[in-house]
This record gives sequence, structure tokens and C-alpha cells, in this order.
Amino acid sequence: MSKGKVITKVTKKVSKYIYDLFRLSILRFIGHGYSYRAAALAYTTLLALVPLLTVTFAIMTIFPAFSQFAEEIKQFLFTHLVATSAETIEQYLQNFISRAGSMSAMQTSFLLLVVIILVYTIECAFNDIWHVKKSRSWSNSFLLYWTIITLTPILAVSTLAISSYIFSLPFISESAQAAELQHWVLRLAPDILSFVTFTLIYFIVPNFTVRLRYAILGGLIATILFDVAKTGFAFYITHYAKYSVVYGTLSTALVFLIWIYLSWIVTLFGAIVSRIAYELDEKESK
Repeated sequence: MSKGKVITKVTKKVSKYIYDLFRLSILRFIGHGYSYRAAALAYTTLLALVPLLTVTFAIMTIFPAFSQFAEEIKQFLFTHLVATSAETIEQYLQNFISRAGSMSAMQTSFLLLVVIILVYTIECAFNDIWHVKKSRSWSNSFLLYWTIITLTPILAVSTLAISSYIFSLPFISESAQAAELQHWVLRLAPDILSFVTFTLIYFIVPNFTVRLRYAILGGLIATILFDVAKTGFAFYITHYAKYSVVYGTLSTALVFLIWIYLSWIVTLFGAIVSRIAYELDEKESK
């Protein structure tokens, strides 16, 4: 067989695999009503967002070496993870978080409970995608949830600290390419963070032994769709949608809720892609 025929055969096989992957994923998403799951997760996220951010920044203050990066982490999150109206949303959340800091132990426990309910709802959605009937035990679930809640801010700050240290080294900071390299690192940082986050969620959260390659595939698709959704949604809100005319001051909250909903649609779709890829490989091996 000639080289050209081999390339053609491989191309057709890859094209068919991609076509089947997206076709079956879309059908699964629509047929099993995951848009309703995304809506439920959006409302739960809106309720748990302030407690989650409060816990995140409280953990940062425990480590004095990390406190200097707290403001940079805040700016990074609000700039890259909120599609539009970032400044207004940031102002509201900052006010809520500052008030949460003066809450009693009982009220703080309730905030943590809300965060745990959010993570539990996420686990249930992912277990449904992977056809898992049995959830983790409460002890294992609590350990998983607490690990996710506490390690996420530590990993984010550690990554920022390591990057700052590398760029401050004399032989790098004095290099002519240092500024350009730093520009590209900062430009790709949101996508890298999204990819790592999606991949870890798809790999860890389901009560199923998910192979890393399926989690990576789902993470890659979700990262691309997330970036496209963020750009498209911001463009639509900026140029076409005039929610402020109808809803007034409530328009910011409405836009933010819609964006959270779109984010969960992307997240669940990426998880479904991971599952469909697994099913296609299982079908191929039989």
C-alpha cells in the first residue's frame, strides 16, 4: 500500500471518529436533558460562589508567603473567568466576601455546607454521565471535596509564585526574549488553567476509574468550547443584547447567571465527550 493511500485511510478513520464523537456527544447531551442539569448547577453555583471564594481567599491568608499573590489571583479570576461585566461582578463579590469575614462560626459552617452541596451536585452529575449508580461513602466524599476546596487555591498560588520566580532569575529577566516569553505565558495562562482544571475534574470527580487520556480529551474540548463561548458571549452582550434597558440594575446579575449556565453546559459536554470516547474505544475493541 502506498504512502498516499495510508494517509488517506488514516485521515478517513480519524474524521469518522471525530464525527461520531461529536454526533453522539450532542445526542447524549440533548437526549438525557443535561441542559437541565446545567441550569440546576448554575443556580447552586450562584448560591455557593461567595462561600467558595471566601474559603479560597481565607486559605491564602493562612500562608503568609502566598498573601502577596492574593490580589493577582483575584484579578486573574475576574478578568479571565467572567465573560463580561467583570468589574461590576467583582465589586459585588468583594462586598459579599468582606461581609462574610465577620460571620459567626455557625454561619461559616453553613457557608461550607453550601460549598459541599455544590461539589456533591457536581459529583452526582458526573456519575450520571458515567452511568455510576453507587456514590462514594460520606467519608470519602468529604475527603475528596475538602481536598478540592483547599488544594485548588494553593496550587493556583504556587503556580503564580513559581512563574514569578522563574521570570525574576537574572539570566532570564535580562534576556531580550524574556518580555515576549512572559507575554505569551500570560496570554496562554487562562487556557492552560482551564485545561488543567477540566482535566482534573473529569479524572477525579466521577466515582469511576476514568483513564487519563479520556479526561485529557474532554478537557481539551471543554477548554476550546469555553474560550469560544466566552468570546462569543462577550461579543453578543456588548454589541446586541441590551438587557439593561429592560432589567435595569438587575441586568448584571442576569448576564452573570447566563454565563454560569453556559459554563456548566461546556463543562458537562466535555464530561460527555470523555464518556463517549470511552464507549467508542470499548466498541472498537469488541
